[in-house]
Amino acid sequence: MYVLKIVFLVGSIQGFITSLALFSFGKTHRKANYYLATSVLVMTGILLVDYFFHGNEPFRFLKHSDFHAVLSFLLGPLLYLYVKSLTGLGTPKKSAVILYFTPFISVLLFMGVYIASGFLPQVYQYFFIIEICSLLYVLSFIILSILGIQRYERAIRDSFSNLDKVSLQWLRVIEIVLATIILAAAVLYFWKSYFDMVWILVALMIYIISYYTLRKPDIFSGTVAEEGVKKYQKSSLNSKILQDNKMKIDKIMKEEKVYMDSEITLPMLAEKLSLPVHHLSQIINQAYNKSFYEFISLYRIEQAKELILSSKDEDIRIMNICFQVGFNTISSFNKSFKKFTGLTPTQFRNKKHHS
Repeated sequence: MYVLKIVFLVGSIQGFITSLALFSFGKTHRKANYYLATSVLVMTGILLVDYFFHGNEPFRFLKHSDFHAVLSFLLGPLLYLYVKSLTGLGTPKKSAVILYFTPFISVLLFMGVYIASGFLPQVYQYFFIIEICSLLYVLSFIILSILGIQRYERAIRDSFSNLDKVSLQWLRVIEIVLATIILAAAVLYFWKSYFDMVWILVALMIYIISYYTLRKPDIFSGTVAEEGVKKYQKSSLNSKILQDNKMKIDKIMKEEKVYMDSEITLPMLAEKLSLPVHHLSQIINQAYNKSFYEFISLYRIEQAKELILSSKDEDIRIMNICFQVGFNTISSFNKSFKKFTGLTPTQFRNKKHHS
């Protein structure tokens, strides 16, 4: 019991610190950060409720008021709004946002009536329904959030040449952890003696969010370019114009080697070519049958192969080549190299030595 109280208290303190850090981030994504900070505060509140419930007689009423479930109705909508705001792929209408939080307000009013009635047993029997509904409610928003992240991940491949700073895979991890907590709560609901494991997982989730907040502060200050997600159903490009512009693209890629700029994006390349962003996106998608990320990566890998093959210095480091051709991380370089050649950079070099 004492160990659990320490876990809940430490997790709650970490939650407050993380929330303050998120509230203090810059103006670029202040609204999105507020949603995440509030989500962390909700999780902190859940831990505090359990902390005071364990062995604190003045707070025993918490056992009979089910504030865990009440706060859970906030968590799903807040994380979903965070995803929507961070990705820039659509902002819900105010009426929709109000609807998202209506269950929380309704259950909170119900709880107020229950407490005012003196904890009537006739009312307590409905708590099981509230708890199940809260789990399903959070789970439904997790699914919506993951779908939103997947849409975003597809969109950034048409706008960015390096995904490391803009990818939201870390957020997918958080959503999966939350889904695990929900499933654990559903299973352990019938084994009350083990239910404290759920709150330990909540504390773990706070630490995961804290980890990403400290390790990657840049993830809270970037978003996908709006131009990159627009499609071209009404495009004026015919096949001749498309091929003419393809030749312009081939020329600038070979002569200026713009792909070696690690920060090159679709709008930047479009400006160099004096083309509308959506036209350039269409040309790359249709003429090359690739996303912008794949298109740039292929040129980088071809350049890397040339450097490896032409290098007389056998000790030249693969990492140096990785950064020289425009990649930001060795992991993304290795992944792209393997995708386009079937070999890792080291295997490709060794094959060169034996040929």
